[in-house]
Formats: sequence, C-alpha cells, structure tokens
Amino acid sequence: SILFNVVNTDTGYGEVYNQTKNQNKTEKIDVFSITDIDTLDSQRLNIVKEKILSFDTDEFVGFINNYIRLHMDNKQKIKDDLEKIGVYIEFANNEQNISIQKIEAYKMEHEIAIARRAGSQLYYVSYMFKFNKKETCPGSYDVLGLFWDSDRLSYDNYSTSETKYVDLRDITNKKKGTLVFNVFDKNIEVGKYYYATVVLAPKVVDGNWYEVGAKYTHTFTTTQTTISLSNKIDYGGSGVVSGSIGYTVTINQIEQMWEKAAD
Repeated sequence: SILFNVVNTDTGYGEVYNQTKNQNKTEKIDVFSITDIDTLDSQRLNIVKEKILSFDTDEFVGFINNYIRLHMDNKQKIKDDLEKIGVYIEFANNEQNISIQKIEAYKMEHEIAIARRAGSQLYYVSYMFKFNKKETCPGSYDVLGLFWDSDRLSYDNYSTSETKYVDLRDITNKKKGTLVFNVFDKNIEVGKYYYATVVLAPKVVDGNWYEVGAKYTHTFTTTQTTISLSNKIDYGGSGVVSGSIGYTVTINQIEQMWEKAAD
C-alpha cells in the first residue's frame, strides 16, 4: 500500500492581475500558462499563491496535474516549486505489473501524487497515466479504481481529465474507500498524461500515515473488431488497501486484459 503524511508547514479562472511597481497599469497573469514557477518574482508568487488557494476542485486539480506533467522527470523541482505557492505534494510509485498482451503493461507509465493546499486538510490523490503505444485492438472501456482507508479518510469530491478520456463510473462505494472510473482508451493520445483524482478528508488526525492505492485494468481483443463491447464489475473482498472494498472486472469471451497496480 502507499502510505503518506504530508507535513503541515503552513506559515477569474486561472487569471490574476498584478499591479507593477514602476508602471501605473495592471498586468494580467494567466496561471494556467505558467510553465516554471521558479521564474516568478516574490510579488507574482504571492499573487499566484492567493489565486491557487481560491481555485475550485477542477481548477486546482487541473493546474497541479498539468504542472506535474511538465516536470515529471524532476519530482524534487515539482515539490519545491509548488511549495512556493502553498501546495505540498508527495509522490509514490510502487508498481506491480500483471500479464502482458497487445499493448504490454510496460508500454504504460503511471504515477500517484498526493497534494494538499496550505490552510486545508483536504488531500487530492491523483492517479496519472500515459500510454507510450497506441492500442490497435481496444476492447471494452478500461477500468481505473482508486482506493483509500475508509477508517481514516472520507470521500469529499473527485475530478478527472476531460470526460471523453476519463469519466466516473461508479460512486456507490465511496463510503467503503473505493471509486471506479472508465477510461476510454480508444480516445487516448500516445505520450499524453491523463488523470483521475479523489479528494479525501481525514477522519482522524493523529500524526500517523494514511493509506491509498490504485488499480488500472486494460482490456483488449486479440484481433480488431467492430463489435461494441462492455464489461461488468463485481464488488467484494478487500481492495488494494485496507479499509477499502475490492472489485473484479468480468470481460467478454473475445477479450483479454492485464492489470497494473500502484499499491
């Protein structure tokens, strides 16, 4: 399981306005166009920090996941940069690959990032993934599950990439520590990161670690087909982490699948 405990070190849509010191005019800053926080001066950092803290869930998750995507090869920079605007983040990627076929498991990369805004106890747990090869024989929708210890964390909200790529499938077990999403792999672009995020609130604040995890199920056919396929989810047993409910994916006879877990 993935354990985390982000230490509390608190001391218009994506646009803020900065009154410059030497000019009697207002400078517009598009927060979503920022590619390197480290280049901002202290005045702009403070203004951007204020705006980030006012973002709603989709705005905040979209900004954070985009910044991670831009600097995925330097996680320490991501952590240092985001802390300058009042965001604390940790990464965890202990992956397990199960089976290979068609797009093989190693052709997919994934990451779990856990973020928290200064002054807030909410945790944003994002599962990010990308395919390095196009699936030529897609089956039914892929399935992505996010898991958390429901004895210590409670569900608050969720957010995803555009719904033509990732969309909520089932929320019925949110009180049991499990949220399930569909991933429409026919639409996935090679080399681009996508995400699903669950927002969690601590039930217990005692300095101990919290536990989260994820499981990605990729379905495919052995040959190309124009048949419309669907899969079935059955809940039961333990999930990827303690305090969550598990599920199994039942696929069609002409399909195969592999699963990739971050646990």
